[in-house]
Amino acid sequence: MNSEGGPPNGDVDAALGLTRALRQGIDLLGLNPEVTSELLDHLHAAELSITDEDRSMLIDHIKAIRYILLEMADGPLAPFLADAAAVIIGDGFGRLFS
Repeated sequence: MNSEGGPPNGDVDAALGLTRALRQGIDLLGLNPEVTSELLDHLHAAELSITDEDRSMLIDHIKAIRYILLEMADGPLAPFLADAAAVIIGDGFGRLFS
């Protein structure tokens, strides 16, 4: 983490990659419309946090995305995307692959 509480600059690229992958594969996650809407809200907020000078909110949105992927998504991409989120967050929780 950097001094602002957000991820280091290398994780910004990872966060952008995660949000892009989620947008492309959202229909493959098996989410109901309400959860899909919530996920899209967090994706949008995460993308805005990436472009802000202060990225402290980025981790909170990535954590919410990871929770949705771990607890509500049911599809072949969900474990890989949840793992990507865990790597960005860096706390080790939800990490499926090492």
